[in-house]
Amino acid sequence: MKVLIKENLDHKKIGKAGNIMHESLLPFFLPASMMFLAEMGDKTQLLAIAFSSRYKPVKVLTAMLLSIFLLNGLAVAFGNVVSRYAGLHILIEAAAAAAFIVFGLLTLKPEQVETESQESFGNIKSSVLLTVFLTFFLAELGDKTQLTAISLAVNYHDSPLMVLFGTSIGMFFADSLGVIVGAVMLKKIPDQLIKRIAATVFLFFGLFSVWKVMTTLLLLSLPTSILMETIIILIVLLSSAIIIRKK
Repeated sequence: MKVLIKENLDHKKIGKAGNIMHESLLPFFLPASMMFLAEMGDKTQLLAIAFSSRYKPVKVLTAMLLSIFLLNGLAVAFGNVVSRYAGLHILIEAAAAAAFIVFGLLTLKPEQVETESQESFGNIKSSVLLTVFLTFFLAELGDKTQLTAISLAVNYHDSPLMVLFGTSIGMFFADSLGVIVGAVMLKKIPDQLIKRIAATVFLFFGLFSVWKVMTTLLLLSLPTSILMETIIILIVLLSSAIIIRKK
């Protein structure tokens, strides 16, 4: 009888330990899976495709990983500030829109032959790592995935590191798929066409972000927003045409 009671107690302890282990891993696996699904088809995954079709995948992955960890660190620690203050949100969206448009236009420019010194990480002008890092950072700052990370951090406030690593790994795996697709495109599609596709992706998200700032953040009237967006589109198209003709 004592043996049976002891066995039952042992089974209960094992079951309880299993439940504790399951609960302790939940703040990691749930954020990881949610962020992976949230990133599928998101603009940063498309940006990963565009970047990796032009640059070495290793550099893109490195910059992307650093940006993702910084973004999710901000989300877990201070991200709620972004969602509370509309003024800060407007600045972030405007900066992201400008970054997309500028990089889209720069993508159309013919590439110069890079020397060993130009590829140095210390050279800001030609640093692939810095370009990719800043673009990813601005693209995701205040985005739905960062707001998702904020809500997860609130729900699992006792496990901030688990949430940080879970959200970061989920995003990284999803965006890594984009890097793989971009690397394959580089081998299968002519370089000139890839540059046009990449530029189109950047310009599209830039113009979309401009529209978002005017309509949902600045709350401009629809006719005013359409007029301003049309003017910006014409300027972008004219700039693109000038850059292409210079080739």
